[in-house]
Amino acid sequence: MTGVLHDERSISRRGALRLGGLTVAVAAVVAACDNTEAGQTGRVGIAPTTTKLPAAEVTDTALLRTCSSLQYTLLDLYGQVIDKPDLLDPTHRPLFQRLMSDAQSTAKIFEDLTAAKGGIPWTCGNTRWDSAIIQPSMQRITQGAPATPEAKAIPPSDDPRRDVLNLSQGLESIIGSSYQQFTTLFNAQDLHEPSVTAGVRGSRHSALLALTINPGGYISQPDETSAAITQDTAVAGTGPTTTAPSMGNTTTTAPSTETKSGSPTPTAIPEVYALPWTFGSTSTVTVIIGAPDENGTRLKVLLDTPSLNSMEYDYLGACSG
Repeated sequence: MTGVLHDERSISRRGALRLGGLTVAVAAVVAACDNTEAGQTGRVGIAPTTTKLPAAEVTDTALLRTCSSLQYTLLDLYGQVIDKPDLLDPTHRPLFQRLMSDAQSTAKIFEDLTAAKGGIPWTCGNTRWDSAIIQPSMQRITQGAPATPEAKAIPPSDDPRRDVLNLSQGLESIIGSSYQQFTTLFNAQDLHEPSVTAGVRGSRHSALLALTINPGGYISQPDETSAAITQDTAVAGTGPTTTAPSMGNTTTTAPSTETKSGSPTPTAIPEVYALPWTFGSTSTVTVIIGAPDENGTRLKVLLDTPSLNSMEYDYLGACSG
């Protein structure tokens, strides 16, 4: 009789499939371990390879590119208002023409220095400042803010000319401080002088704008009552935040006070001075702009010297503006 012999060592079809899957898995793990030992990252499966992030190094050329970007940010702002009487008093037009001329020449200095150091000049506004400061500030001044489920719409500024002057003065002030700070960061000694010179120019512009806004406001003295009130109105309270970019320039909402009857009082606009608290300070500059909302709250813009997320790094190449 012919019979069929069943060897206990034989493998069924299901067993073969299982063994095959195990073999593939083991082979993949072995290959991954082998790559790791060879100095490569081990990978299991078919996940796509990762893309290495570009090197964001704060080099001299990155600092120079950032320096020129700040001047183009000023030029962008001044260009938006210089021919609009509702935003800039025509009597101040010659002043802003001079500010634009100085911004162009200062930008050219930093562009030439960038090229001389082997970098690609940056000829656009500062990417971070434009999106986090200029755009929302000008929108609040000219258009207000739309209604949300939590709050009513906010109208355009109750005094656009005032807000434009205050925003310009704050920017010139913090840009002067930025160049002062950058002076300590440059590696090349020959970059210190142009950085300091640009910082002095920015501080002079800030002082001139301060006297335009507040004639006779030459110096702020902490022991005077008016100065103390100015400081309080600039930093009082903790209102809700509308925009809060990390590690850099911040836009928040300035809180208001209330009258004895309970109705909201619009946030006070702080005084500005040609020589603020401490000469050569690089601390935050506060600008309060826009019409008050239903709670009397205006927009508070906190201006800081450029941080790591505000640099125009070398890997960005030429700007497209």
